[in-house]
Amino acid sequence: MFSKIYADLTHLKLINTKMVIPNLYAVKSGTVNFYIYKTDDCTILFDSGYGKSQILRQLKYLGIKPEKITHIFLTHSDFDHMAGVRVFKNAEICLSAEEYNILFKKKARMPWFYQSSFINRQCRVLDDGEEMHIGDAVVRAVSAPGHTAGSMTYLLNNSALFTGDTLRLDNNKIFVLRRYSKDIEIQQNSIKKLAQINAEYCFTGHSGYTDNFYSDTADWRKL
Repeated sequence: MFSKIYADLTHLKLINTKMVIPNLYAVKSGTVNFYIYKTDDCTILFDSGYGKSQILRQLKYLGIKPEKITHIFLTHSDFDHMAGVRVFKNAEICLSAEEYNILFKKKARMPWFYQSSFINRQCRVLDDGEEMHIGDAVVRAVSAPGHTAGSMTYLLNNSALFTGDTLRLDNNKIFVLRRYSKDIEIQQNSIKKLAQINAEYCFTGHSGYTDNFYSDTADWRKL
């Protein structure tokens, strides 16, 4: 049923470090993007990238001080999305319960593979549908397992969806990346769920963003 919907898209389409829409910045960190939402009321992250030196250079370029970050919303615990948390020492780390268990080696990421975590602070575990209000930001957690058992996406102010590695964008279409995913069928079902969200924007970890998410997910709503 899904044979024409997903593909192996191994090329990267990263966003160079810059403001992409008002108050939202993409940060290029190695092979991944993470995102900063900054207003007079709050400064929060969606994922944290990796590579301390590069992250600090990019933040300096943007004029954002790492100690001002109050919250990090992790889509999942893979190294390229979470290793940068050590740069943001004042931030509360938010993630799903399943991903918390993977991060702290209570559950395998893949068969016989356990993540290496250097996080030495408490995390906040979020449930599917749970909302957090931080300054002028309203962040709703939307569970989207498949790439990992606990993958979580985040909807910011009912407008911008941050998906990590749950999906890839290519020519105004939404795809599943087979590589590194724990369960493709579950991941496909997660994308069908996300396709019901009437978000304007979708920001991914490795394939840029779209400003027409609802239209781009039309094929998934037909399944």
